[in-house]
Amino acid sequence: MDRPTRIVVISACCLLALSGTLAGTRYWLLGGDLSGLTKDARWRVNIRINADAKRKESYVKLLVPAKSDAQQITAEEFKESGLTHHFVTEGNERNRVVLWQNTSVKGPKEMTVAFVVQAQPNQQPSPPIAGKQRAKLLQECLANTDQIQASAPLIQQKAHELTKDITNPDKKVDAIYDFCAYRILNNYVPGTVDAITALTNGASDCGGKSRLMVALCRASGIPARIIGGLILNEGIKRESHVWVEVWQNERWVPYCPLNGRYQTMPSNYLLLYRGDYPLIRHRYMDALNYSFTIFRVAALESDTNVGTNRWQQLATVASFSHLSPNGQWALRFLLLIPLGALIVCIIRNIIGIPTLGTFAPVLIAIGIHLAPLRWGIATLLAFILLGLLVRWLVDGLKLLLVPRLSVMLTFVIIGMIAFVIITDRFESELGVIVGLLPVVILTMSIERCWMLELEDGFVNMFKHLLGTLFSVVVICMVFRWKTLTTLMFAMPELLLTVIAIMLLIGRYSGFRLAEFIRFRALANGNKP
Repeated sequence: MDRPTRIVVISACCLLALSGTLAGTRYWLLGGDLSGLTKDARWRVNIRINADAKRKESYVKLLVPAKSDAQQITAEEFKESGLTHHFVTEGNERNRVVLWQNTSVKGPKEMTVAFVVQAQPNQQPSPPIAGKQRAKLLQECLANTDQIQASAPLIQQKAHELTKDITNPDKKVDAIYDFCAYRILNNYVPGTVDAITALTNGASDCGGKSRLMVALCRASGIPARIIGGLILNEGIKRESHVWVEVWQNERWVPYCPLNGRYQTMPSNYLLLYRGDYPLIRHRYMDALNYSFTIFRVAALESDTNVGTNRWQQLATVASFSHLSPNGQWALRFLLLIPLGALIVCIIRNIIGIPTLGTFAPVLIAIGIHLAPLRWGIATLLAFILLGLLVRWLVDGLKLLLVPRLSVMLTFVIIGMIAFVIITDRFESELGVIVGLLPVVILTMSIERCWMLELEDGFVNMFKHLLGTLFSVVVICMVFRWKTLTTLMFAMPELLLTVIAIMLLIGRYSGFRLAEFIRFRALANGNKP
């Protein structure tokens, strides 16, 4: 063993030991429970209300979140001065209300609510309707109201216009959602905006767009209702948020026409109440104002700041659980790249399969791993063939390298635009694939294919293309291995293990597995 090899082996062993020590220490400190590190961070919400009581009979009602399968509410705390509070349940939606009543003389009053909320993934925001409440609640969700004018001629006409050629109820909802989300512009409007006003103005805030969607659904005979809550972003604010739930296929399906959320409720949406109600109601209270203070807490941090020692807190802090959902998503995305690079090292240096470029398979796999694999590979092949066709057409022009690549890049972009338009026409989400493909890397891979064919022949070019596709498939499968990617997110120190394996592969100079197949006749002692 020569000196560089010894240094690499020693370095790799040190990295493996350090990675194992850090990961083992974190696992031990957290009592073997890593689940909290892989969840979205929890949010601590404080609601403060100030008002001036004018009579002893004054009161304030606030809609507060109820526990559900989709959101876990813990560490609730209610405080007030000169008031008493108790809870009531209102409406067929069973909304939870805290009622503060004046018990002393007139004057300034302060009320606060604090709680911790954490979204529960893969759970329905609202449970199915119980049998006894079903008929009455669904009837309410078809009714005409002052703010949701489902029976108004203008609403009826627009609903008929949007759904007249559609018989499938789900497709009707899609048409209504697309109109409210993309044809009605987003625009802040002070006060409460009803459905007709949003339709007439062609622009509105979350309230107007959501009420318009509910009104159009009800006018089409589809039960729908308003959902009220908060968007959980760190800071102090006064704005609440509303969105929509539609009764489809025996369950409530969420939509947010303001933010373009289709059949999904993001993990930073806090559901406070169901129905078109004001968040706060009061009587004989003047100068009422309120605010929401929101900040993140670690997923494993104690609600009451007890029950964890400083070493456990350190293990939690030295993780990604404090980050926002967007930040966590970005890091999950970045952590895939070293794993993909390791797979490329194994495929090229251990197995011996050639690829178009060193890291092109990794970047391409990142672009298509979120889509169905067969459609992702088919889309990739289609764009490679398109690029080769363009390369053949411009070959006779004898262009310089950079202009030639720019022409090919532009034609690939044109093909992507056409693909997005076609898939959008058929209401398919496959168009998202092209938005994630690394266009420059794809263009360079097409040029590499062409040069290989000229220099080494079609067979060699085809081998490199097949090797690239094989690498992309393998990397996509690794990226979809949820246990591995979750473990990497919970224990980022495992990147040291990845580096150690790369170092060891970097000093490997033995036979590749493909060479055993290539020279199997010699290995068996046969003459060529």
